[in-house]
Formats: sequence, structure tokens, C-alpha cells
Amino acid sequence: YSAILLLAGRSTRFNGEINKVYMTINQKKLFQYSLDVFNNDEKCEKIVIVYNEHDKKLLFENIDFSNKVVYTIGGSERYLSVLKGLELVNTEYVLVHDGARPLISQSIIDNVLNSLEENDCVSVGVPITDTIKKVNNNGTIDTICRDNLYTVQTPQGCKTQLLKNALNKV
Repeated sequence: YSAILLLAGRSTRFNGEINKVYMTINQKKLFQYSLDVFNNDEKCEKIVIVYNEHDKKLLFENIDFSNKVVYTIGGSERYLSVLKGLELVNTEYVLVHDGARPLISQSIIDNVLNSLEENDCVSVGVPITDTIKKVNNNGTIDTICRDNLYTVQTPQGCKTQLLKNALNKV
């Protein structure tokens, strides 16, 4: 499989001063935590880093990348950045991961890859534990039953050609 690591966002919900993926935590940039997991997975043949050209200096500052890593500039929307990354992918499967999600583990990757043996595309989901409220048009507030609610996270895995075809149609 190949991994696409998305770093091209603008971090608008993070005050927009700096793309959060370049924030340093324990002497490592946030995205490096995910990069290291993919780098250390021998099943991962290629890691495509999709970045914003305005952040090029931050990306390459104080980092030595492995020979698995290739780079491309992202698009104006997430799906366009994924599509740019897919141009450099030629493996059967691809995992798309947000660089702002550092808590990826080898077991999550393995679960996604195993699920791809029986499914065309898969996504990581975590049951919602927070209380969810819905404000109705008349101002009343209802509590939503969360028994069947999940937050969707990354990596998202897919058969590469299927994802390329789908995004090209968009």
C-alpha cells in the first residue's frame, strides 16, 4: 500500500497563524508522529506528502525524509489534495491520513488493510461518548441518542483505482 499524508490545510479553526501540523510537541512536528508510523511499516511502499506551497520551508526545516517519501503541492480543497497525491500512487491500496492526527498506530493501519481485503473502501470510526444536543427550529433542545453515532477519523483506506475514478468524476 501507499500512504497519502495530508498537510495542505490552512488550520483556520486553529487561529490560522500556523498550520497546526507544523507545531512542535516533544521536539517533533505534529505530522512526524504519523510519518514515523508509516515509515516503520514495511508494508508501506510509498508515502506521499501533500503540502501547501506556502509551508514549504516549515516542511523541510530540520527533517531528513526517508527514500519512501515523495512530495506534491495540494489543491484548494481536501479532495483535490487527495487527487494530487493519488497521481503519485501506483499500489493496489492507498491509505489517506490527516497530518493533524498524530495518534495513528500500527494496529489501526493493520485493521484498515485487513478490512480492505473484503471491502472497497473503509474508514476508521470511534463511538461518540460526548452528549449530543440538537436545537430545533422552535428553540427546544433534544438529546440525541448516540448508540449508533461515530466520529469518522483517518486513515481512510481504499482500492487505489476506485478512489482515483471516484475523485476524477467529482
